Amino acid sequence: MVERIIEYFERPGISNTENVIKLCRQWTMELGIEFVIVASLTGNSAVKVAKAFKDLDVIIISVRYLPGGAWTVKQEPYGTYEAIPELKKIRQEWIKKGLERVPIEYSKENLEELTELGVKIVGGTPTLWNIDRSLMAKYGGISPQEIVNETLRLLCPGFRVCVEITLMAADNGAVPINKEIIAMAGTERGLDTAIVIKPSYSVKMFDLYEGMEIREIICKPRTMLSPKGRFIGRYSPLGK
Repeated sequence: MVERIIEYFERPGISNTENVIKLCRQWTMELGIEFVIVASLTGNSAVKVAKAFKDLDVIIISVRYLPGGAWTVKQEPYGTYEAIPELKKIRQEWIKKGLERVPIEYSKENLEELTELGVKIVGGTPTLWNIDRSLMAKYGGISPQEIVNETLRLLCPGFRVCVEITLMAADNGAVPINKEIIAMAGTERGLDTAIVIKPSYSVKMFDLYEGMEIREIICKPRTMLSPKGRFIGRYSPLGK
């Protein structure tokens, strides 16, 4: 019998980042993990993880967003930048500066630091967020891919992202599919979720022999329900 403690956070968001990193470092040592994947839109979280794991013999993979992505400042249909205090503050700063769109990209400083720390950076179109969404936006309907997305969001948005970045890392050849790894993600920014997972290629996600397996939950927000009673990060395929 294996007995481990799962950590539950009172709410989602950036404020949980340091605790997530601390827990993942502990689990990495206990399980002998060789590969750690982190979702990072700006590179900030990836830098923090790389520094915290610097003394361990672990390969860090930072998964970035697709090129050309941007936050739309005046339209916030998903509620994250309104319901999470740290994100609300960031959005207010954008509004004060008169910004309408903010590029989702790594800063030059973060790129240089990640390179120095030996972090492997992978990217491309998010595996669970691709051409299907373009078709749904234009013609309506629902795809099996979106059913998978919505099912994973029942745990929390970060859980869905952990699965997605693991598929992306495997498809990029950054992690082996025969060893369990740790994946970390969050709610838009920072980290609030982490899992132990056996990777697979996206085309073999449900394969009987080489498929993906979610093995353990390290930590996650206990609830995504906002003070206003709306689930943070839960939305329709068209973002309504």
